[in-house]
Amino acid sequence: MKKEYDLIILTTSVNRPDLHKDTFFKYCEFVDGLDCLWLINIDHIGYGNSLDETEINLNKILSKWNNIDFEFFVNENGGNWNSFYKAAHRLTNKANQFNSKYGIFWLEDDWGLNFEHKLKDIFENVNFSDMDYLQLRKRNLEVSFNPSVFGWGIFKKYNYPKINDETNAYWMGNPERAVVYPVNSVKVENHYYCPYFFDVGREWSDKNIEKKAIDSTDPKRTYNS
Repeated sequence: MKKEYDLIILTTSVNRPDLHKDTFFKYCEFVDGLDCLWLINIDHIGYGNSLDETEINLNKILSKWNNIDFEFFVNENGGNWNSFYKAAHRLTNKANQFNSKYGIFWLEDDWGLNFEHKLKDIFENVNFSDMDYLQLRKRNLEVSFNPSVFGWGIFKKYNYPKINDETNAYWMGNPERAVVYPVNSVKVENHYYCPYFFDVGREWSDKNIEKKAIDSTDPKRTYNS
C-alpha cells in the first residue's frame, strides 16, 4: 500500500548552498504542521560549490524538522533545459509512487518568502480538494511552475501523464510548458491565490553568473540564469 503524506514537495535545485541557507529555512517554516515528503533534485551547473556540499547543507536544514521526510537525487551535469526536464521528470515519477492528501507543491530553490498564514491553515480555510490549485506567486492567474500547489487529482490527470508523454512538443525541453501549455489547458475547480513568494534567483544569478547574450532557444542556456 502506498504511504500517504499530507503534501509532497518537488524541488529542482542547483549547487548554491549559500542561497539555500536563506530560502529553505523559510520554506520549512511555511510547511510546518504538514506531514511532508520532500523530493529534491540537485543539478551541478559546472562551477561553484560541490554537490556534496549542497546535499550536506540541505540535509542539515531539513533534518531539524520532524514533519519532513526527504530524499535527494544528484546530477553531475546540469543547468540546461534538457537537464531541467530530466529533473522534473524524475521528481514527478518518484512522487507518483506515493499518495498525497493535498497534492504536489512545486517549489524551486530560488524563491524568497513572506507569509501571513502557514500552508496548513490555507488548506483548511479553503477546504482544498483534489482538483484545486493554489497559486503562491504574484503573476497572471494561470497554472504554472511558479511556487504553487497542484491538487492530487490535477497531478494525476495532467502533471504525471503529460511529462511522461514522449510525443509532447516540449519533451526533454521545458517541463513547465510540457505540463501546462497551452495556457488554460489545465482545468481546475478552484484557483486560489496567496502571493507570498518572490524571485531571488535573478539577483543570485546576477551576482554569481557571467551575463552572456545567449538566445533563449539555445539548449546550452542555463534554465536558472
